Amino acid sequence: MESAAEADLQLCTRVLAAFGLPTPEVVRPIPEGLMNRNWDVRTAGGARYMLKEVLDVGPDAARRQHAATKALAAAGLPVPAPLPTPRGDTLAVVDGRPYALTRWAPGEMLPARSWSLVQAASVGGLLAELHAELATAMPPAPHTVPVTVTSSDKAAARIDGYRRKAAAGSDAFDRVVERALAERERLLAAWAEQRSAAGERGPAGWCRP
Repeated sequence: MESAAEADLQLCTRVLAAFGLPTPEVVRPIPEGLMNRNWDVRTAGGARYMLKEVLDVGPDAARRQHAATKALAAAGLPVPAPLPTPRGDTLAVVDGRPYALTRWAPGEMLPARSWSLVQAASVGGLLAELHAELATAMPPAPHTVPVTVTSSDKAAARIDGYRRKAAAGSDAFDRVVERALAERERLLAAWAEQRSAAGERGPAGWCRP
């Protein structure tokens, strides 16, 4: 049976080939991060990259994010810009899944609660620079954003489905889920009639005055 390390090496080899890069010599999964799958990849000659399987957004949104990241890097901010494939795309699709690649950003990931006041001030200043540059690098935000609101019937059906799954579990987390679902069911029963009609918008979006 193929080990997880072997599977990672084979996958990263194919993805790097899609970016026009040689076979990696070292592949290490990065456990930090909640939204995507990430690997620390090193090739011959000491080149080091961060490879990401994009899971949190679709391809179009990922490419928009990459455009913003490239603009920030071009402005001189310490942002690892996405690398292009030989065709100029910042995403490589392998087995129907999109991947992005950047050069490795040196440094150490520190838990926010461990920061000193000086470190926190430095991060705050950098964040301000990022926001200021994004204001000029990105197109203006739309005045309105369409939102699809789940109907009360669909919400009730989802609650019921999650409740069945939790009931089949046997640990403490399942019991917490059951209590949370019961609370949401009570809220839904209390406020379902307040849902606006289809297409109805209040002065601040989907709301009742």
